[in-house]
Amino acid sequence: LNENLSTTIRAFQEQYIGDDAVAMLWTMLGAVFFVLLIACANVANLLLSRAFDRNKEVAIRTAMGASRRRVIGQILVEASVLAVVGSLIGIGLALLGINAFNGALADVDIPYWMDFSLNANVLIFVLGVTVLATLLAGTLPAVQVTGGNLNEVLSDESRGSSSLKLGRLSRLLVVFQVALSCGLLVAAGLMIKSVVNLGNTDYGFDQDAIMTARVGLFPTDYPEADDRRRFFDELHRRLQERSGVIAASLTQSLPVKSSGGPRFSMEGESYAEEGERPRANTTAITPGYFETFGHDMLHGRDFTIMDNTDAQRVVIINRSFAEKFFAGRSPLGQRISLAPLDAPDGEEWWTIVGVAPDLYMAGPLNEEPEGFYRPVAQSDVQFMSIAVRTQGNPVEFTAALREEVMAVDADMPIYWELTMAGVVHEETWFYWVFGTLFGTFGAVALLLASVGLYGVMSFSVRRRTSEVGIRMALGAESSNVLTLVMRQGLWQLGTGLLLGMLLAFALAGLVESMLVNVEPTDPAIFAIIVLTLLATGLTASAIPALRASRIDPMIALRKQ
Repeated sequence: LNENLSTTIRAFQEQYIGDDAVAMLWTMLGAVFFVLLIACANVANLLLSRAFDRNKEVAIRTAMGASRRRVIGQILVEASVLAVVGSLIGIGLALLGINAFNGALADVDIPYWMDFSLNANVLIFVLGVTVLATLLAGTLPAVQVTGGNLNEVLSDESRGSSSLKLGRLSRLLVVFQVALSCGLLVAAGLMIKSVVNLGNTDYGFDQDAIMTARVGLFPTDYPEADDRRRFFDELHRRLQERSGVIAASLTQSLPVKSSGGPRFSMEGESYAEEGERPRANTTAITPGYFETFGHDMLHGRDFTIMDNTDAQRVVIINRSFAEKFFAGRSPLGQRISLAPLDAPDGEEWWTIVGVAPDLYMAGPLNEEPEGFYRPVAQSDVQFMSIAVRTQGNPVEFTAALREEVMAVDADMPIYWELTMAGVVHEETWFYWVFGTLFGTFGAVALLLASVGLYGVMSFSVRRRTSEVGIRMALGAESSNVLTLVMRQGLWQLGTGLLLGMLLAFALAGLVESMLVNVEPTDPAIFAIIVLTLLATGLTASAIPALRASRIDPMIALRKQ
């Protein structure tokens, strides 16, 4: 009974989530990690600035007997307080974000196993990461401020060499932030452009003119293949005869939904083993399928009611199939076999009778578009989608569609009632949502890097107030001071962008599989990100620089 049958075992993740979705989720986790690192650098810079202001206080406490460990502990406690407050605010924002996320997906029929909620395990993990980030962001400034020369700080000759070390470390952290932001923004730009391209994709049919639904026949009610064929044949006939219907058809898999398919053999070709046979997408359809989606046959003929179980088995291939397997010759009359290699010769041969346009048989990205269509009357299928092109608003045809299904079987349920626009949205929401999230992460990274650069420049100006006063007292113009301060910001920006470009090229290669009609080295995206970071960075540097150029020399010298 089970002769010539084989079994394929796949993990749930592989079967129902897919490699692209898994890669996207890992990429999103990487983006979150990048934002976390940028935030840590910002907090570290904040603590470094506070350490500079408290440099003498720490030196006095150390001179009075406070141990280095105790001083470091105090600074870490302050960092922990920031982390606790930030975590509480973060949890609140997470709850708001999850509610907004679920609200945006309210009209999407997401898989039942996808649950977007604040998971306890995830919360514990995030809190653990927060503790680790606190230690990293707090330890570095603490070690720096307690590692200075006590005599230099207390003599107050130049606030000690420790201030120079703090300034250098702070600048390096900004370079790190700019580099991470550049890489993340490039990846976000590529993803956003992919989402835009996906939204502008021409699928080859009018999405708003076609209504669809799904029906399923169970063996308890329809035990024989002939019973199932009769149901679909009767439903198809009734839909075609319904008033207001331009064209109607049934299909095992709608366009933009990945249909998948078996291995097959080309007549005249030999294969040493099963794995050498090619694969192609396949689905069963009724006559009028291509008319429903507004297309004519390219070559040959469409299926007819004569293509039944008593007739020769026939298939229609799409353009991509013809170009790949029959380049330079006519495919009409050629045969393919769906039977395994060890099946008796002559079984499961199907004759090609037509060539049809490509209708996205391999999902919305259509990465492997080659496919062929089989007549429903020559196939045994249990679940079918209905596609109806109507004269008016297709949504208004929903009640009539239910009537026709119930006229064939009063107990038959109908589900997934969507226009083709809704079907496309169902198949692409993942890219829209996560593309938007990626863009949000990029924007947050840009904001954090800008704030970090602004903070470091302000810190530098404050640290060099006396120096600026002396320069201006000796005749330096405001433009000279402005150039002096801006030069530091430009150095940090330039170094960060150079390292960021290298990181961006690496990240672009990682997200390449998720891009839609976008090259991973798209020059426009790279140029836009560089110009955006330059403009933002220069603005963040210019504000403290302008403030420095307006310092009153007398006031600055009094601080000497």
